Amino acid sequence: MKVWWFLVLLCTVALSGATAAPWKMEPGLWEFTDRLRNFEINADVTKEVENGGSGPNIQRECITEDDVKKASDSRHRVLKNPAIAKRCKRTTISETPSLTDAVVECKDSIDHTLFFHTAHSFTMIEDRTFTEPLAGGEIARSAIYQHARWLRASCDK
Repeated sequence: MKVWWFLVLLCTVALSGATAAPWKMEPGLWEFTDRLRNFEINADVTKEVENGGSGPNIQRECITEDDVKKASDSRHRVLKNPAIAKRCKRTTISETPSLTDAVVECKDSIDHTLFFHTAHSFTMIEDRTFTEPLAGGEIARSAIYQHARWLRASCDK
């Protein structure tokens, strides 16, 4: 499972419309925390009800310089993937060296992602609304909260 959370994060950031600008991340021991919340919006759009989720899930991973390079290369490939470009429209609302605010509109969902990062931490909030109604006409929505922090340069236990 090594680096799974890290790769998911970078793919999400790439899909969110972030540019291919380099992202500096300090190698070492990182702690990843995530929480998922699921919601249903009733058919007449007057009420939203939380209907489950998971977390917080906490995991520690050793991120090497090679992991950072591989993930960065993967991020650039996702950004240039014509299949994604054909299926989804990315709009960057705002971007600075440490913050990305973007919307991705695909055939089956609309994602709004806020991503704040430094070399020693990042926080990502992704809100996804599915455009196809459920059987009863409800609209499904999920919110994913991820936070990671660098603990130390050494991965020794």
